[in-house]
Amino acid sequence: MTLFFMGSGGDGVITAGGLVLAAAANHGLVCHMTKSFGPQIRGGESAAWLQLSPDPISSPPHGVDVMVVLSWKAYPQFRSQLVLAPGVLVIQDSADPTEPPDDLVDAEGQPVTPISLPLRATSETETGGHMARNVVVSGVVLGLLRLPLAPVREAISKRLAKRGAPVVEANLRALQRGLDMADESPLSAQVRPLPAGEQTDQLLLSGNDAVALGALYAGVDFFAGYPITPASEVLVNLATELPAVGGSVVQAEDEIAAMTMVIGASFGGRKAMTATSGPGLSLKSEAIGLAIITETPCVIINVQRGGPSTGLPTRTEQADLNLAVLGAHGDAPRVVLGAEDVRACFDATVKSFYISERYQTPVILVSDQLVAHRQETVPAASIGDGGGFVKVTRRLEPQDADGSYKRFEINGSPITPMASPGMKGRIYRTSGIVHREDGSPSSDPEIHQLMSEKLAAKMRLVLEELGGTRLEGPADAEQGFIAWGSTVGAALDAARAATTAGTPTSVLVVEILSPLPAEAILDYIAGVERVAVPELSFSGQFARHMRAEGVPLTGALLLNRAGGTPYTGPELLSLIQEAWS
Repeated sequence: MTLFFMGSGGDGVITAGGLVLAAAANHGLVCHMTKSFGPQIRGGESAAWLQLSPDPISSPPHGVDVMVVLSWKAYPQFRSQLVLAPGVLVIQDSADPTEPPDDLVDAEGQPVTPISLPLRATSETETGGHMARNVVVSGVVLGLLRLPLAPVREAISKRLAKRGAPVVEANLRALQRGLDMADESPLSAQVRPLPAGEQTDQLLLSGNDAVALGALYAGVDFFAGYPITPASEVLVNLATELPAVGGSVVQAEDEIAAMTMVIGASFGGRKAMTATSGPGLSLKSEAIGLAIITETPCVIINVQRGGPSTGLPTRTEQADLNLAVLGAHGDAPRVVLGAEDVRACFDATVKSFYISERYQTPVILVSDQLVAHRQETVPAASIGDGGGFVKVTRRLEPQDADGSYKRFEINGSPITPMASPGMKGRIYRTSGIVHREDGSPSSDPEIHQLMSEKLAAKMRLVLEELGGTRLEGPADAEQGFIAWGSTVGAALDAARAATTAGTPTSVLVVEILSPLPAEAILDYIAGVERVAVPELSFSGQFARHMRAEGVPLTGALLLNRAGGTPYTGPELLSLIQEAWS
């Protein structure tokens, strides 16, 4: 079942969605909540999509079964994204001054008549103001779906505790009045209650929450960052949790300072990271080059949003790929990973620290607004030692102390011991200039060639150890998708639907974007009759990147579009059927 809550910024629709989400998770259901809001501090549009199911959910919702409208003023912003399922129930506030559209129809073209409820009036009666409308309508939805009330009562009590017992009690009364409304109205005849699911011991996390947890699991010691949408929650979470385990968090004065602080902390022996979005990654590029040439481990989280420039700061896109892979002057190889969903954010963060420390290199982990802000239920047993990527390591350190230590030694292995300041007999020079084995500056072209080969060799070792791709679906598929990041979920849904319909379809998930696992991609293409490459990039950056790395993509169906609206499974299925029929 898919629910859609819509209103103006400040109406509390995302809070209402979160209350229903908490109840559904407690009910044992698999839950996703995707948030959408305008770039304004207050005002503009705001919405929450909820998907509730007893089965796994891979991609964004396609059809809406229940729509809750606190303000029709926001409707034009979401109209192009909404598909109303046949029999959809639309609930509106009877006090809304904006009239619903005259042409509101479902997916079959049938007119839809909203049902008005006194949400504002009830809020004013129970709390003395209109701000609890979202609590009232949460009660209505909980009553219609027969979801448990206890987790919602607990959430309201916790959220409003600082405002005092009278405010908490008033909002709990508003919640109860919403439940009463559901029982007293004919609405319940239009909605099928959700039976309890079988999922137990679930965590309700966003992608940014999962990144912070993954960093803590991997043993992060130091975080420096600058607030930027949609990555700020990583900073906020670690500011709360990291000091409790002996780590340090700094909110820097800007993005450049944050990156150089991370390099300095890592040089001093700490596991260090930062988090940003596209504009911040642009500013960090020069310092990332410094980390590459000095072979300094560090992790950079880049949560993509629409661009260029300020672009779409609260919408999703996959168009930072060029910047993540190539954003530095000179030949500056680095590892770039992609995260496709909330659970993958945890695993990919742990993997990022592993690669960074083992291979002494910066690692950029790329997610996007859709994944970072989406909340999902994640089985607790799948986190950490219960599954996923759990390798944790620290950098190789020198063992000798006889004064012959060469930090950047050319000795057959590109991974050379890294000393921390204060290690007796292991002092070395380091700077951002081309250097000899002991770190002393050099302008010798031969030295530059050798050191460039050393950096490139690390990239080959990363692919040899970790592969970089995984196959989902039938091994003998006739057709397939090549996808990365948040587009993977829609590709998986489309592939399953196509396979069920009689055409075996698979998905090659590219987890390591740099160095690109080109051989694995070529092998996959050779094994299917036709292939599609979906991405939220107007120019097709992913396809261009593959071509540049020796994957010709001859005859491939390239599905590119600018960001803002993610692909859904049914949409991708329709696109490949139309192209390949």
